[in-house]
Amino acid sequence: HSPVIFYAPHNPDGISEAEVPSSNNGPQALGERRLILNPGSVGQPRDNDPRAAYALYDLARNQWSQIRVPYAIELTQNQMRAAALPRRLIDRLSFGW
Repeated sequence: HSPVIFYAPHNPDGISEAEVPSSNNGPQALGERRLILNPGSVGQPRDNDPRAAYALYDLARNQWSQIRVPYAIELTQNQMRAAALPRRLIDRLSFGW
């Protein structure tokens, strides 16, 4: 639910590194290390940013762009109420946690 890049350790006994990508700042080079890309989520974010999160990956350039955009949170919350989803899930859309 939170945007993050996990980088494989430089050696087999090392520790992975994590980086929180910046949003809407254009492409970010990823380098040659093995990694896991998590663009975040459209709903139920956990990073205090209620906007929808997604990413674009450019395979040819090995770059990704982390993007955040507003969406119809109130409409989504109304649909969640109609589906009788838990109030805590509905409320958290407003503030991203």
